[in-house]
Amino acid sequence: MMRLSYFIVLFAFLAACSTYVAAPSLTPLVPAEGVKTKSISFERIRFKIKRGQVVGVRKHGLLCAPDMRTGSEVRWRSGSVDIERDQFNTIFRDVLTEHNYQVKGNPDALFEDTRERDAEIRVAALVTGFTWNYCYPRRAWGDLSTSNGDAHIKVTWKVFSRLDNSVVRTVKTEGSAQVTEWRANGAEDVLYDAFAHAAQNFLADQKFYEIVTYGKGKRVTSKKKLKPISVRGASPYKDKIAKNINLITNSVVTVDMGGSHGSGFIISKQGHFLTNHHVVGTAKFVVIRLASGEELTAEILRRDKVRDIAFGKIQGSGVWTPMPIVKKIPSVGHDVYAMGAPLEEDLQSTLSKGIVSAYRKNKQTGVPLIQADVDIHGGNSGGPLMNEQGNVVGVSVSGIAIGDRKMSSGLNFFIPIGDALRKLAVTVK
Repeated sequence: MMRLSYFIVLFAFLAACSTYVAAPSLTPLVPAEGVKTKSISFERIRFKIKRGQVVGVRKHGLLCAPDMRTGSEVRWRSGSVDIERDQFNTIFRDVLTEHNYQVKGNPDALFEDTRERDAEIRVAALVTGFTWNYCYPRRAWGDLSTSNGDAHIKVTWKVFSRLDNSVVRTVKTEGSAQVTEWRANGAEDVLYDAFAHAAQNFLADQKFYEIVTYGKGKRVTSKKKLKPISVRGASPYKDKIAKNINLITNSVVTVDMGGSHGSGFIISKQGHFLTNHHVVGTAKFVVIRLASGEELTAEILRRDKVRDIAFGKIQGSGVWTPMPIVKKIPSVGHDVYAMGAPLEEDLQSTLSKGIVSAYRKNKQTGVPLIQADVDIHGGNSGGPLMNEQGNVVGVSVSGIAIGDRKMSSGLNFFIPIGDALRKLAVTVK
């Protein structure tokens, strides 16, 4: 019996060993600031994968052993592969925008905007193959979010010129990604990150660069990639928000910019927090006010203007209560809550309730947004959007006001928390 147990453990250990092979990373070619480029639109993504084809292995348990009960094979379009195609569109747009390319079009639009037909260059992606292996260590306890994994993807890019009315360039690239630590939605992240890697490699193609820069663009190296940061967060709340309100209040802060203010929220036990870029601007240090009234100095460590997100850390030692992060966005019609300091700093810790109204995208940047009728005003910027339990699903960013008195129209927008953290290269464990 002991010999049998030994072989079972050995088998599970060998099954957990990764066969991951990283794709090469090429240096993207980036138009210099001020260099005019042709407008680009992302046309579509297609998958040339045979139905039922095995593309990976699904594992579970702390030892990441193959699932013998339900089968360990991940098959294409057989109920085993669940991906959001629109997410690939967003990632492609993000990669090009980050590297100074002019991108047009809204992949989420239900009706075509005829103005977007004027894009000079159209790009389509044909996925010819990918592997996707992942593990859910806590599946036996009903946790189907915490996971890790690896992915490898092959993409053939087609570049269509409106002027030539034909495909003028075909480029083949690969991309890969690996998440070794357990984290929320790690299995999904590796697939999208692998596609982002393939898109960055696409931008290394000299011919494509010459096409979009009229053959005259100045070649520069890629922007420096952010080094990943991992912070210790909190486990998701299970009870309704009313039972967690005291903890939530202690986690939401006011960002005092001297004459103006915004909101923010703590995401780690070390005192890391998130807010909006437009709240902190270019400031290196800001003043953070806790619900207790205590004021502390904080340093801004990372920021992104396009995503309108900033990441900082409260200085000094302290025991912080982080807000739990949940990347799954509530469906349209579900209750959500916002907290912050609307209009005046004295209104700190104001809680408001509404529902998710729709999913949108910023017309200028293509950044995905959550639309909700939660009542927020100036000063709420950078505060958390929470689900029914009080877990963070988004970051308050903007709203549409009515009249000179700036009354809320009920049309307010929030950055999905997963996109915000990915942009900053921050992982919350």
